[in-house]
Amino acid sequence: MAQALYLSPTTPVRRRKPSPRMLAELIEHKERWVRHELARCEQTPLKALARLAEDGDYRVREAVAGNPRAPKRLLLRLARDDNPYVRARVAARSDVPKALAWLGQDPLWEIRKMVANNPNTPASVLARLCQDPAPEVREAVASNSSAQPSVLARLSRDFAPEVRKAVASHPLAPKEALRRLAKDPDPEVRLLVARHPQTPEDWLARFAKSSNPEMRREVAKNPSTPEAVLLQLSRDEDREVRERVGVNPALSGAALLCLARHEDLSIRVGVARNPSAPAEALVGLARDQNSRVRSEVAQNPHTPKEVLEEVLAQLAEDEDLFVRREVARNLRTPPEVLTRLAEDEVYVVRQEVARNPFTPEEVLVLLALTEGPNMARMASDTIRAIQGLRKEEP
Repeated sequence: MAQALYLSPTTPVRRRKPSPRMLAELIEHKERWVRHELARCEQTPLKALARLAEDGDYRVREAVAGNPRAPKRLLLRLARDDNPYVRARVAARSDVPKALAWLGQDPLWEIRKMVANNPNTPASVLARLCQDPAPEVREAVASNSSAQPSVLARLSRDFAPEVRKAVASHPLAPKEALRRLAKDPDPEVRLLVARHPQTPEDWLARFAKSSNPEMRREVAKNPSTPEAVLLQLSRDEDREVRERVGVNPALSGAALLCLARHEDLSIRVGVARNPSAPAEALVGLARDQNSRVRSEVAQNPHTPKEVLEEVLAQLAEDEDLFVRREVARNLRTPPEVLTRLAEDEVYVVRQEVARNPFTPEEVLVLLALTEGPNMARMASDTIRAIQGLRKEEP
């Protein structure tokens, strides 16, 4: 197979059940597309599917292999089909582990890769495929969500860098494998290890001292990085490293409160974006002299409810139009604030008010009547969406 396998659509076709005579005629129909549609149809009787599984056109047999009602014994037979597209269709299924075990030994590496990609492939088959001669197959095993830690540990020693990268990205990668990959000669592998949440803390501390700013950035945003290391990185020379420290949810409330008062803009921006930022920090940042910080506070979806109205009402009066635009866009902005922003002097702010489904309906009607055609269309669309949601309510 010189080119990648292409699987045709398998959307089930529902038709009225044909009579036995009509069914016999359809199975033998001279037009291939008729037999193909019959092979796809979930209403087709099992005996007819068995006949169609022997059709001379591979596309008909492929359709049978993709039919959700095809019995396992039939799929096992199609797993041995001469045509690779038919076998590939079986390899993509989730309900035939025996067929996957057979296809795991297919002569084509593309088929074996599909088996290695399938999360329903038995663990014993994945263990065998991790020794496959094709690196593409081993990489697929290392990316499989069902791969066992022991298999991932073995693949962490693979000579192909793409395989080791897949292991370093796998959420179940064992710590022993991550320790080994932390010393990998490939810098991209080491970067992935620095990003992994299961990487041991001692290695994260080492990576934090790397001369490579990309490595320090990965450590700065890793939720498993110790707070002491993060505070050390808050003094980093790289602006993005400092900003990522502020965003890191692993920081304690006390640390975030302290960083919210930091003189460095990048750190304050990060804290304003942080989902774990305490209410006191967000209130203080809402008064920040820099508009970017205030804008981030307006966009933070985790702003506590008890301070939300105060913060958003304050930001709605901000001198920076981009800050006011974010307030108008925020789905948690109170209706009375949106009403005030509907009279904003800047068009793009009013535009966001017209798009916000929590804008009072009477305000949307007013915008539709007094503004230009574009604003009227947006406000009308929002009104229709609101009315549609009301109809769906029990």
